[in-house]
Amino acid sequence: MAIAPLKIPAELRYIKAFAHEAEKIDEYQYSSQSRIVAYHCRMYAAQEGIKCTTSSEGEQYLGELIDLMSSEEENISAKRSQDLHVLCRDFANNVFDRADTEDKAGTSGRSTADQFASAAVYYEMIQQFYGSSMDEGQKKEEMNWAYCLRRAAEILMAVEENPQSKSIFTRKKGSCGEKEELKCPPELKSISLFVHHAEKLDRDDRAEAPVLAYYCRVYAVQQGMLCAASEERDSFLYRLFDQIELKKEVMSNITPKESHILCKGFADQMFENAIMKDEAGNVSKETAEGFLTASIFYEILQQFHENDKEENKKSTEQKEEERKKVHSLHRAVEVLKEIEEKRESDGSSASKDDMDKQTGKVGGKDIKNVTVIPKVVLIESPPSANMISKQKGVSSDDDGEINDTNAGASAGAVEENSSGEDNFAASTSPHSGACVVTTLAEDSLDEDDLCHSVFPQDNGRRDVQSYVLNEEQINVLEKQGFTRGLAKSLEANCEKFPIRFWVIDNSLSMEAHDGHQIIDTANHTDVRTSLCTRWEEIKNCVAYHARMSQLLGSKTHFRLLNDPKVVPQNFTIDDNGSTYNHLISNLSKTVPMGMTPTADHIQELGNIIRPIAPSMESMGQRAVIVLATDGLPISGKNLSTEEDTQEFVHAMRSLEGLPIWIVIRLCTDEQDVVDFYGKLDRQLNLSLDVLDDFEGEAEEVYEHNKWLTYGLPIHKMRELGFHDHVFDLIDKRPLTKEELKHFLFLLFGEG
Repeated sequence: MAIAPLKIPAELRYIKAFAHEAEKIDEYQYSSQSRIVAYHCRMYAAQEGIKCTTSSEGEQYLGELIDLMSSEEENISAKRSQDLHVLCRDFANNVFDRADTEDKAGTSGRSTADQFASAAVYYEMIQQFYGSSMDEGQKKEEMNWAYCLRRAAEILMAVEENPQSKSIFTRKKGSCGEKEELKCPPELKSISLFVHHAEKLDRDDRAEAPVLAYYCRVYAVQQGMLCAASEERDSFLYRLFDQIELKKEVMSNITPKESHILCKGFADQMFENAIMKDEAGNVSKETAEGFLTASIFYEILQQFHENDKEENKKSTEQKEEERKKVHSLHRAVEVLKEIEEKRESDGSSASKDDMDKQTGKVGGKDIKNVTVIPKVVLIESPPSANMISKQKGVSSDDDGEINDTNAGASAGAVEENSSGEDNFAASTSPHSGACVVTTLAEDSLDEDDLCHSVFPQDNGRRDVQSYVLNEEQINVLEKQGFTRGLAKSLEANCEKFPIRFWVIDNSLSMEAHDGHQIIDTANHTDVRTSLCTRWEEIKNCVAYHARMSQLLGSKTHFRLLNDPKVVPQNFTIDDNGSTYNHLISNLSKTVPMGMTPTADHIQELGNIIRPIAPSMESMGQRAVIVLATDGLPISGKNLSTEEDTQEFVHAMRSLEGLPIWIVIRLCTDEQDVVDFYGKLDRQLNLSLDVLDDFEGEAEEVYEHNKWLTYGLPIHKMRELGFHDHVFDLIDKRPLTKEELKHFLFLLFGEG
């Protein structure tokens, strides 16, 4: 049952972030793990709220909050406290890792800040699992918590200063010949705010400014030395240390006690000014900056205290400073979010030019040579497939993306690309022409127009043209571990399956941290996997097949289940390298969100394929639909219902009789999901294959055909929709002698 958000009284504003995170999880319920995290967010909010509520409204809110927790108590009571702690910690680490990866890659934006802020909430919530003494794990989580809030505030501040800036570290140089500010390397982002505030104080004419700047730099150096060692780190810290040395003469005239008083006075002043503005309803950048500066100096004050982390041994003054630091960090982030939300709510609608770009028009007119498909996508006619054998041109791609298979010889071993180059970049098919992808309203369309958008035509006669891979393409596949026989099998497959549709699950459940990704090893005959989020697993999978589509010149349409808002929902890939790079960039900016509305997309794909089905059948061709998902269909705000699953089965049944091959690529180990999709094959009259990840499929193949080492090339072929009956049987039963003979022919080709 969906849970309506509760209205939080003003006196409980501090716990708003925890309640809000729980409500976000409620809105997109998808697993028992996330609901446990939501429960503990409310638990922590209630614990902290009890300490500060003074009104009947506050008491009523806390009572309602505790009532909401009762529905999960049975689920919680069945687990050990240690297991709950690990579960919540892993959830927090997952959110933090995703934000930190984006941040260090230089792609930070509003969504990155939101993720840092969410991770901070989870790290603070975890503190309820600890006692009074602090172990190393708790120290690390506390450091992560503070870092997350500082980075969230810094990113949001940069967005506020310059919404169009791509780099959050881009700051204006000072006027009047002021020196350029130091730029922290990625590994020292945890100290960037301290360095930045020191540089701001260098330009401040207050008498105490040099002292405040000095202690900002001292604290930055102390914390920087704890970061991972590198030449960039050491070089930066040496320059920072030189700046400290230049201030030693000034500092010789002031005692440490006087310095402590100055820093504390400045922190209290910034805090009190920010509180006054906040309580007066002044939601502004200045208010946020005041809170952020106060939090920085309350943290700097730690160097004046004895290094004792046990709560019961901290002085009253130290505890009060930490309380103010916590409040300041939270309010800095919240105020900046409120500013951004206000700007978005006050913003005007998109311009006509922007709308034209989104709908495939230039100057209000439809782009030439683009066929409009009802309610779904625009796709351009692919060029003649036999052009591949006529052109020997080789193009390269310097994006450095995807080399996730490095697959080795024939049936199983993994071959590492020792040169370090991207094997896929060695050759591409020679087609040219961009593809436009968008969503449009329904328009008139006849069968001939739609066929022309998918199949090449010659003088009005629909025909299957010979598809031949050139030697460069075959060499690239061989470097990826494909035998020549498998490469030729792919060649025949591309002729029979000229178009592919991928439906990519980007629902909130994809954030679960039980995915698997292939990692390189020094031993070229070895394959290793590591844990990752489901979203990372499926992103790697999609990236591989996008590049494969580009290599083979086989048009593939990718569509996300949920509109990511910040990037297009649909993409088309054939042989255009820039289009591939755009897809990878967009996937990196996509944050899992929303439900799993699978049925809607299946029905839309049926509407695309149905008008061209007769033409495809007359040419002996079929389309491939790949559904990459981790969960059961969900259309509302609860867990999957019987109505949801029946709607999905009905949508799948509507595809019966169409010339299609369906692959369901699962990225979850949840048994109810595996069982549901496993039963589909028996319920429907469809050509259907359900695939697990590489390790899972290898185990199933070994169970039935122990003679076969299930290699990544075979797995990747099955993922992209390669259809041959023996490939479908290897994970279901032992092959017969005739089937084995046919399998070896596919593997090695003609003798």
